Amino acid sequence: MKHQQELVQVFFQDMVWDSPRCPFSSAGRYRQWEKSRRERFNHLLLELASSLPDFADDHAAPRERGNTALKWSKAEVLERARRYIRALEELKVAGEVARRVRAVRKQNKSVNILYS
Repeated sequence: MKHQQELVQVFFQDMVWDSPRCPFSSAGRYRQWEKSRRERFNHLLLELASSLPDFADDHAAPRERGNTALKWSKAEVLERARRYIRALEELKVAGEVARRVRAVRKQNKSVNILYS
């Protein structure tokens, strides 16, 4: 046990414990937590962007032309996702309206057949 303590002391003797670079300090733990949070957020944002219909078109073009300036910003990804969700909602509503119109027409045909 004492030998292990000596090894730990030798290994960490040059470590400045209050330094933000020290992985065991509170600043070091926070820095690591913040880094992993940013990586996770960026990964999820990329997943969201890649699920949008025009992502592949817009992101293939810069590589072909050698222009990387066409990459979407984070705000642009969120705005495009919001617009896409709204468009899907409108399609859903339009689909339900069309379904109801077909149902009413079918009922009208039934009524017309009965009274003919």
